[in-house]
Amino acid sequence: MKKTFLLLLIASSVNLCAQQADLATHHAVNDSLVAMFNRQAFEESYNLLSPNVQKKLDLKKWVKLLKNDLFMGLGQVKKSEFLENQNGAYLYKWSFEKMIIQTSIVVYQSKLIEGIYFKPFVEKAKKRTVAAATDNALKTGLDRTVDSVARTYIENVNTAGLSIGIIKNGETFTYHYGETDKKNPKLPNDKTIYEIGSISKTFTGLLLAHAVLQNEVNLEDDIRKYLPQDYPNLVFKGQPILIKHLTNHTARLQSFPVEDITAQKGYDASNPYKHYTSDMVLSYLHKVKLDTFAGIKSEYSNFATGLLGIILEKKFKKSYADLLQTYITTPLSMTDTKITIPKADFVRFAKPYDEAGNPANYWDITGLAAAGAIRSTLSDMLTYAKANMTATDSAVLLTQKATFKDSPNNETGLFWQLSTTSDGNQIIWHNGGTGGFRTFCGFIKSKNLAVVLLSNGGDDVTQKGLELMKVLRQ
Repeated sequence: MKKTFLLLLIASSVNLCAQQADLATHHAVNDSLVAMFNRQAFEESYNLLSPNVQKKLDLKKWVKLLKNDLFMGLGQVKKSEFLENQNGAYLYKWSFEKMIIQTSIVVYQSKLIEGIYFKPFVEKAKKRTVAAATDNALKTGLDRTVDSVARTYIENVNTAGLSIGIIKNGETFTYHYGETDKKNPKLPNDKTIYEIGSISKTFTGLLLAHAVLQNEVNLEDDIRKYLPQDYPNLVFKGQPILIKHLTNHTARLQSFPVEDITAQKGYDASNPYKHYTSDMVLSYLHKVKLDTFAGIKSEYSNFATGLLGIILEKKFKKSYADLLQTYITTPLSMTDTKITIPKADFVRFAKPYDEAGNPANYWDITGLAAAGAIRSTLSDMLTYAKANMTATDSAVLLTQKATFKDSPNNETGLFWQLSTTSDGNQIIWHNGGTGGFRTFCGFIKSKNLAVVLLSNGGDDVTQKGLELMKVLRQ
């Protein structure tokens, strides 16, 4: 993640059943937020956030984001323009004195903000002049359904390749679009390698589940029990961080400790975690000052997940890569799922591209490997999805047991997001993203339905995955 990337994220999960407000309401909320921002009424603007968002983001951090990160760095908003409704998120172009930001806002009937997301503005991608290549034969209803969803993603000129896998009623279907390399166009296939980003966290959750069932770790234990040094600072008013808090993003450990990560020797914003070692993670922990009790507020944390991976490594005296091989990839015969790709297989590794369609770097994640370092293929990820969807194994089932309730219809297990839809189905899912890849994996056990999307581009595929699941579960 680049230091210049501005992000405020609402929820780590998506409320799949709440009714959204109309366009006029979104405009009114956006205009109110801009007006308060420009007159520096940062604390007052906090009242525009729903109670659900306020639980995840306290007033102090909200004010810091608006005042320090935005206002002091970019000045006032000179102009606000509505762009589009993108899968329920209303996009606005905020033109500051020094930079242009895209602001995504989600408002429900309460007329309060349920989600807000800031990032540098990129001009809307033009459509390809020539339709993206595909192996979709368009012979069946499923073929046409997949194509209708995939085309709205892949036809943007900034995108590269997209692989889609579906398991429905015991049958497996795969589809591929675009190219693995824009300079040397070649259609992806089932064995094309992608970085899966934060879907890696669900693998970490499964490793933890094995440790719990072997009585090596307890979810209710103070994390300091498993750390090699003393950390008297990792407690708030007598209450410590527990192991389970690392898995549901309530540990109060920030996701990206900017000052620490950017201070690493050899830091490169395009490959930010490459030199950030386990020792640096443990050293930074001494600087942490908890602002509230763990287990109360959800705030997505790559750092917390990486720390859990280090705890598991020290407990089992094995590297994270070796643990993956021992407990997951070898038992499931996922031969292409690895952290380090052998040179002989690199020809299958899709080239990464950012949101603007420019070449990006692969991400080499070391000390925080458990948070997002895994590379895999569509074939292997379908194997993984099926193993989770049809599981009778105690460790897998433990990962799908809720450890925190984010909102009435959204819970978190051992990293898996557990979302209940308006029609009563539970979607178990996670998404991922690195510098040049975006991914999604989700399944509905009661429908025997699983969907996997892997892309070597910077545009998020989460909504496309959820859209497919909505159509296919009918």
